[in-house]
Amino acid sequence: MQIPPQFARLGSLLNKPIDDPEVVALGFKPPFLSFKQRMGARATLGQALRMWPQYTGVSTGGMQNHSGNSVYHALIANVTKRYSNGLSLVADYVWSKLLTDADSSEPWIAGVVGSGGGAGTAQDHWNRRVEKAYGVLDMPHMFKLTGLYELPFGKTRKYLSSGILGHVLGPWSVSAYIYGQSGYPLGVTDSGYSNFLSGGTARPNLTSHDWRAPVGGARFDPHREPFLSRNPFQRRTNPTIDPFGNAPRLIGATRSPGRFRENISITRTFAVMERFKMDFRWEIYDIFNLKTWNNPVSADLANSQFGIATGASGNRTMQLGLKLVF
Repeated sequence: MQIPPQFARLGSLLNKPIDDPEVVALGFKPPFLSFKQRMGARATLGQALRMWPQYTGVSTGGMQNHSGNSVYHALIANVTKRYSNGLSLVADYVWSKLLTDADSSEPWIAGVVGSGGGAGTAQDHWNRRVEKAYGVLDMPHMFKLTGLYELPFGKTRKYLSSGILGHVLGPWSVSAYIYGQSGYPLGVTDSGYSNFLSGGTARPNLTSHDWRAPVGGARFDPHREPFLSRNPFQRRTNPTIDPFGNAPRLIGATRSPGRFRENISITRTFAVMERFKMDFRWEIYDIFNLKTWNNPVSADLANSQFGIATGASGNRTMQLGLKLVF
């Protein structure tokens, strides 16, 4: 349990033994008679000021503690259109906003999705309200378009329903899945700073909500510039007067790169015998080879790799498949 924040004024003195002359001179005493004997090297002033000084750590565990507050608002639109000539379309759009202070209730989620941060222990256990921010899964915009077109050639189709040419050109079907989504909110920490309160990872002070580094060319190039700039952040140095940073846990103004993908599939069913048929599929993923830059290696101001993106995801791939159905 974190040391109460009003004791941040003591600074590094919190790490000194409870019987240190400087601690004694300020009038502090052991919280119980056997404190020194029971806690040993942990019998510090900071430990004595905890809510339960007889314990070195109190935790409910992330998978067991589901307390918190979340607010989710969304506008959801869906359009479905089926044409008589073999074309059908389904489009979905979601415009949403997720605010929460409960990402740490399932900390493994924040470690594998979004920016890969924003969960864990609160910066100030005694003031959970400042943990309310964009959720790690917040995506303001999500668009999906699915289409299927049955080519009008071949048996049972409008054109070339018979003959060799009709057998070659049909009946084929082409389907496509296109989607685009906003990036995830980002958060910045500063593990190089300590307020000696044994709370969560420190966050810096902000001078601006625009965290992106300047782009030198027509588009962002990770070999030329970092994704995030250090300029909007003010690192703190004196915990006695500035124990907690004002940076939010996650911010929506600066996000990880958005994602766009286009996948297509070309299929046809061949009649082999009366009881047998062969399904053929040619699937192409990310047909336009639109890559998505990875999140920065680190969003920790104490890390020399802060704000630097070193890779990307998304490569054009394809696969062929045959399935015998009987």
